Amino acid sequence: MADTRSVAALEAAGVLRVEDGNHGEYRPRPHEFVAGGTPYIRAADMTSGTVDFTGAEGINDEALLRIRKGIGREQDSLLSHKGTVGKVAYVPPGSPPFVCSPQTTFWRSLDHQKLDPVYLNIALRSRVIQAQLDVMKSSTDMAPYVSLTQQRSLMLNVPPIGEQRAIAEVLGALDDKIAANTRTSRALDALALSLAADVPQDTMLRDIATVARSMVDPASLSNDVVDLYSLPGFDAGKLPEAVTPESIKSGKFKISSPAVLVSKLNPRIPRVWEVPTCGATPALGSTEFVVLHPMGTSTAVLWALLAQPPFSASLEARVAGTSGSHQRVKPDEVLSTMTGNPAALGDGRRAEIDALRARTHAALSENVKLSATRDALLPALMSGALRVKDAERLAEDLT
Repeated sequence: MADTRSVAALEAAGVLRVEDGNHGEYRPRPHEFVAGGTPYIRAADMTSGTVDFTGAEGINDEALLRIRKGIGREQDSLLSHKGTVGKVAYVPPGSPPFVCSPQTTFWRSLDHQKLDPVYLNIALRSRVIQAQLDVMKSSTDMAPYVSLTQQRSLMLNVPPIGEQRAIAEVLGALDDKIAANTRTSRALDALALSLAADVPQDTMLRDIATVARSMVDPASLSNDVVDLYSLPGFDAGKLPEAVTPESIKSGKFKISSPAVLVSKLNPRIPRVWEVPTCGATPALGSTEFVVLHPMGTSTAVLWALLAQPPFSASLEARVAGTSGSHQRVKPDEVLSTMTGNPAALGDGRRAEIDALRARTHAALSENVKLSATRDALLPALMSGALRVKDAERLAEDLT
């Protein structure tokens, strides 16, 4: 039988530690972000249950010495708790030292004989915990947020350590496959980007893409849309979430055909995504994005051209507004930014980019199915409705 206890009780017993990143005066300053520094992990660096340490921004030693909390380590589980709430990632052994941003929390088992770190990560991604987070994040009129105090009130199922390890072994096989697919997709994307890296930046974006400017009134929506962030390519570790008109507080873009999205906010690094298809169910995107439709080329090729450092640097030079989250680029400024011309790639490289991105999307789509299986098995295992041996056979069939 599982022992259901609050996070606060587990902390008081010396079994668990939950801590977020530094706020206020101890936070890194903008000039302290440097290449090759200590990774500073945000929610955007957590994808498919893993942490992208290579893509994360780094902070210098001056900032690191000032940090007082949120210093993570291997075998921690990370939870995003502000803005994007509920993303979970595991920090495997051998990972580099890192620091949590104020929007992320590390969960650390202090006694592996009572709380297995892999099981803790799996439990955080379970429907039991995610349902509690969903209730908490909606308790404010501000952006979705779950405070540290609220996190400590979460109820966590803690079965005997033998059962924890058995569950971790079974579901860990699925997580390993998800992690392998994620590594493969990143390698494929790096290769696709390399094929477009030497293209001259001599073409204005408006000459190779159009922008979707139409907004959707929330009152006009039916229950036939999904959250863009849960589509493969944004966070392939979760199933697409249904969005109801009541849950939308402002206008959105309705994306029902292939598109490339560029974030208007804080374009310090390439913030470009490809939505190759939405299937039969349209997706909703926030006004953070400029939604682009390519002209005379594919979304994959347009993505490869825009996800290049020169394009990002050009966007950064056009930023207006105050520091932090208020910095943005206007849509017309995005359209007038120079980028590469698809014709300069030639037929061969364009076809290769399309093929590489197709393989990426296949891997990420498989992750959605694997994650759904994992999330369905967990409550059945914990309740005893499914035996570990039966779950092992199901996992083997998928991996």
